[in-house]
Amino acid sequence: MAKNRNPENERNPFKVVLYILIVLLLIGSIGFLYYQNKKRQAAYREEIEQMASGETEYVRAERLTETETEKQTEKQTEKKKTEKNATGSKNTKAETAGETESETDKNDSAANMEPEKETELLSEAETEAETETETVSETESESETETEEVKTASSKSLQSIKIVVLNASGKEGAAAMWKDVLEKGGYKAISVGSYSHKEEGTTIYTENVELGEDLQSIFPNSNVYEDGINEVKSEIESSDTVENANSADAYVVVGKNNTEI
Repeated sequence: MAKNRNPENERNPFKVVLYILIVLLLIGSIGFLYYQNKKRQAAYREEIEQMASGETEYVRAERLTETETEKQTEKQTEKKKTEKNATGSKNTKAETAGETESETDKNDSAANMEPEKETELLSEAETEAETETETVSETESESETETEEVKTASSKSLQSIKIVVLNASGKEGAAAMWKDVLEKGGYKAISVGSYSHKEEGTTIYTENVELGEDLQSIFPNSNVYEDGINEVKSEIESSDTVENANSADAYVVVGKNNTEI
C-alpha cells in the first residue's frame, strides 16, 4: 500500500525561490541606499571644498588689488615729497643725524644708570625684608614670654585663692568630691565642711566677680551672690572650717543638684 503524501508537508520549490529573491532584493536595496548616502556625502564635501577655495581666491585677489593701490599711492606721495624737499634735504639729513646721535647717547647713559638703580632697589628690598623678619621674630618671642608670664601668674593666683566648700546636699562626700575637681582646676587652698541645713541648688558667695564667674563655670546650675557671706559663716558646723572661713575668698554651698559630676 502506498502512503498518502500530504502536499502541505512537502516543500514547494517555488516558494523557496521566492523567499530567496525577496531576501536578495532587501540586501540590494540596503546596499543601494548605503552607496547613495556615501555618494551624497562625497558630493557635499566637494561642494564645501570648492566654496572654500573660491572664497580664498576671491579674498586673495582683493588683497592683491588693495596692496597694489596702496603701493601706487605711496610711490606718488614719495615722489611729491622728494620734489618739494629736494633743496633742503642736505640740512635735514644733518639735523636728523645729530638728533640720532644725541638720542643714542641718552639711551646709553640711561642703560648704564638702570642696572645701578636696580641694584639699589634690590639692596633696599633685602634690608626691608630682614628688618621685617627681625620684628616678626621679636614680636613672636615677646608674645611667647607674655603667655608664659600669664600662665605662671594665673597659676600662682589660683593657688593663693582660698575657697570653702560646704556640703548642703545631704549626701556624704559631696564636698570632698568637688574639692578634688577644684584642685584639678588649679585651686589649692580649699577647705571642706558641712552646712547646717540642706539646699536644693548650689550657691556661690564671693565679692570677686571674676572668681564667681570661674566657679560658676565649674559648678553647673549654680547661682552667684556678693552678699550673705556672714550668714554662710554662721551656718558652718565644723570648727576647723570656721577658722579657715574667716579669710576665704569664696564660699560654695553644694546643693542636691550637684551631688554628681
